[in-house]
Amino acid sequence: MALKITCPSCGRVHRLHNPYPPPGSELQCHCGRILSLSFSPKAMAQIRARGESFQDQVQRITPDMAPMDMAPLAPALPPEPTQWSAPVPDLSDALPDPDQRGTYVDHGVDEEAPTVMEDVPPELLDMGDEPFQLPPPVQEPTPAPAPPPALTAPPVSAPPRPPRPPRVAPAPAPPAPPSLPATTPAPAPKRRRGGCLSRLLKLGVAAVILGGVGAGGVLYTFSQDLPTLETLSNYRPPTVTLVKDHEGRILGEIYEQRRYVVEFDAFPQHLKDAFLAAEDANFYNHGGVDPMGIVRAMLRNLSKGEMAQGASTITQQVARNFLLTSEKKLSRKIREAILATRIEEAFDKEHILYLYLNQIYLGSGAYGVEAAARIYFDKHVEELTLAESALLAGLPQRPSDYSPHRHWEKARARQGYVLGQMVQKGFITQAESDAARAEDIRVVKTPNPIRILAPYFTEHVRRHLVETYGFDRVYNEGLVATTTCDLDLQQVAQEAVTRNVTEMDANLGWRGPIETLEGDAAIQARLDAQEQAMREQDQFLADNARRGPVPDVSSLREGERFEAVVLEVERKHAVVGVGVHKAMIPLSWTKWGFEPNPERSWRYRSNDNMESTLKRGDVVTVTVENLNSQDAKALEGYGPATEGTYAAARLYQDPALQGAMLAFDLNDGRVLSMVGGVDIEDSEYNRAYQAQRQVGSTFKPIVYATAIDEKAFTPGSIVLDAPVTYNTLDEKLWKPGNYGEEYLGNITLRKALALSRNVCTVRVLDVVGLDAVYNMARNLGIESHLELDLSMGLGSSSLTMFELARAYSAFATYGDLVEPWFIEKVEDRDGTVLEQHKVTPPRRVLDPTVAGITTWLLREVATAGTGARSNQLGLHVAGKTGTTNDFKDGWFVGFSPDIIAAAWVGYDRPQSMGVSSTGGRVALPIWMDYMREAYPKERDRPFPEIPGAVWAPIDESTGRVATGGRGMPFVPGTVPQNVATEVGQTSAEDLLTKEF
Repeated sequence: MALKITCPSCGRVHRLHNPYPPPGSELQCHCGRILSLSFSPKAMAQIRARGESFQDQVQRITPDMAPMDMAPLAPALPPEPTQWSAPVPDLSDALPDPDQRGTYVDHGVDEEAPTVMEDVPPELLDMGDEPFQLPPPVQEPTPAPAPPPALTAPPVSAPPRPPRPPRVAPAPAPPAPPSLPATTPAPAPKRRRGGCLSRLLKLGVAAVILGGVGAGGVLYTFSQDLPTLETLSNYRPPTVTLVKDHEGRILGEIYEQRRYVVEFDAFPQHLKDAFLAAEDANFYNHGGVDPMGIVRAMLRNLSKGEMAQGASTITQQVARNFLLTSEKKLSRKIREAILATRIEEAFDKEHILYLYLNQIYLGSGAYGVEAAARIYFDKHVEELTLAESALLAGLPQRPSDYSPHRHWEKARARQGYVLGQMVQKGFITQAESDAARAEDIRVVKTPNPIRILAPYFTEHVRRHLVETYGFDRVYNEGLVATTTCDLDLQQVAQEAVTRNVTEMDANLGWRGPIETLEGDAAIQARLDAQEQAMREQDQFLADNARRGPVPDVSSLREGERFEAVVLEVERKHAVVGVGVHKAMIPLSWTKWGFEPNPERSWRYRSNDNMESTLKRGDVVTVTVENLNSQDAKALEGYGPATEGTYAAARLYQDPALQGAMLAFDLNDGRVLSMVGGVDIEDSEYNRAYQAQRQVGSTFKPIVYATAIDEKAFTPGSIVLDAPVTYNTLDEKLWKPGNYGEEYLGNITLRKALALSRNVCTVRVLDVVGLDAVYNMARNLGIESHLELDLSMGLGSSSLTMFELARAYSAFATYGDLVEPWFIEKVEDRDGTVLEQHKVTPPRRVLDPTVAGITTWLLREVATAGTGARSNQLGLHVAGKTGTTNDFKDGWFVGFSPDIIAAAWVGYDRPQSMGVSSTGGRVALPIWMDYMREAYPKERDRPFPEIPGAVWAPIDESTGRVATGGRGMPFVPGTVPQNVATEVGQTSAEDLLTKEF
């Protein structure tokens, strides 16, 4: 076996035999060219694998040395003539002629590496022209070694070559001399042959070399500072942060890019095939760049006269989407191609496709195929059909134009193209394609539930996450926050707030129409435009992809609200137009249609004429109750309603009032529900957690608990309910009064709280002292500013619902302050727990006996006082109503043995809700609707016995122990000592102290 080396100057073939010269050795050709020997690691490994070896020392091999054979050297040409027929341009400045290069040794240029070949038959080695048969060169008398050639350019032009002689067999090589000098004389230059063809060949070679050098330079230049592939090996793209309820149900998603990363095995095969057929059918065969694909795309685009097809492979798209920008520059395309080849070298095809399918943008805010499956079809990616997969695979080229939400026909056409490609590329059969084309795809729109299911709860959690972990981490790193929210009860709370606030807002009166249209033309134009919009909406509701035709007539739906235009008004009814439909509003459903007046009680007002409420041209909002007016009891048999086809509708107005609610578990503090307002789209302000409002009479239990704790009063203590006047610090007079300016005289402390008597509370506070009540409030967790005057007892201080409900927890638990909390744990995308709620022992803030007695007093409020409506629940509950001056705020805070909840109603900018708008009428209904579901009768249980309390029957007219009196709990040592034998009987003490 021999290695063959061809001299690049003269073409002589040299054979090296085993053992071979080691790398670094030099070989001197007969032409004088010095060849430096080097071997690639692969070639050396192959040589050694054949059992062959290398010599130990680096050496220079001359033609007379072994082991080396040389092929015959062609005889020299005769001297060139000194006269030229015509000047010929020469490119030797750019690229020396090979024949010329063979006459000298250029030590300034890197020597060619040897060509390693195995022995083959001689006839296969000589694939070029055979050498000319020329006479031997004339021998000089005294030959001398040729001097080293000068590294200067050859002449500008060369003499013409003689005609090419006929081809003859090569002459035998002359015998090699016994020894050669270190540098042999250069042979005479060969005569140029080939004429124009030769020059064209030289130009071609030069172009190839220059092109190669240029391409190499381009590759080198654009290979600099390319991004690394680290992000691809550890794929962690922006993804969705999930907010869940305590059972793991998703409440909302927080993201900049809606993406759900799924494993490669989750992708159906037909989904992968669809994307390959549409984007890169040669994916498994190319190395990152598909030259044939580029050619096909160019031809197709030229034939179409537009950019009808792209040439980027999936790997190139991965490089662009992950590591580069989408700028339309040649430099970006070059860098993209370089990165694509590197990606192919670094990763297997499955990983590249996994990256692509999870990263690609597919319109409508969907990043990746899992997000697209959810947004377009409301299903997971593994549930997709072939038809759905083909539709998604058609989106990457133009996500917006091909979106099934916006352009169904374009999306359908693109789906057909993908299915056709799948058949053409052999992924599916024609029958499968036909079946997919015929499939009735259900396209839907799935909004982010974060603004729907529990909007204020999830917004509260979102703010906490951003404050704790930063915006970028929350919006892009796929955290999972499990909350304490009970989604079922949260829905109950939201419905309770919305319904009751809306009804209360209507009770306050009709604020007027949205606008009033003047003239029949304006009315008809509004109805025509509405009808068209309703038809298009019906088309969308029937199919979110709008594939069906727009219906000829719109439809009404029971329970939905529509904008309407008043067409006619009579005293007992009004007729409104909704598109082409007509609806009748009966007077009996519009008794609240009077003009608001906060100085008058809405309880005693009623509208008796529709003409005072509406007029023709008014634009209003109505709720459709019945599609046929005769199905509504209010219109059944009513003459005007039977004279035409009418729906039955109620007048509606968006509430100006606001409401809020908060509920948590007394056993561990888990917040079950939180509603911060009627509609988060109108305002994100969380009135349950952020708003500070005057709390009114809900502060009174704190005053009474202080009085009992100080042993200054007992539930049976007599307090005078009569007008009283106090001097204030600025020497003004302050005269507190009761609601309705009614006074009851001497009443027990129990009755004073149950009936929420303001004067009695101020008298108790005056006796106990401001400091004692202030300290009690702080012990109960109230942190807001407190008014240090007697008005504090009436709730003049502004507190948050959160801290007020927390304070009441100490009463409900008999002395332990329960800290409400919202988040059970926060995990990162890998499941590492970042935050975990730690259960802490409750903090004892109040004597259990005092707290139990206060709870008993609050039970009296709920059963026989201002909160007596709660008796309708049939549950063991306690609580307190609250109303501020001028009816600006209405409160109810109440609890069962297991759940505490607070409700509030009022205007964001405090103003009167009108006479009669007490906490028992505006807030208690919300609380009751919630507790009816949150604490059903099957869960009901009585409150525990009050620890350490002493019970005694009390005559409430005197506050003394009496047989047949109302049983009341007392702190040991505070039971009244003056005893009456029976209720109403005069004691001996009375006989001595009273006048008769």
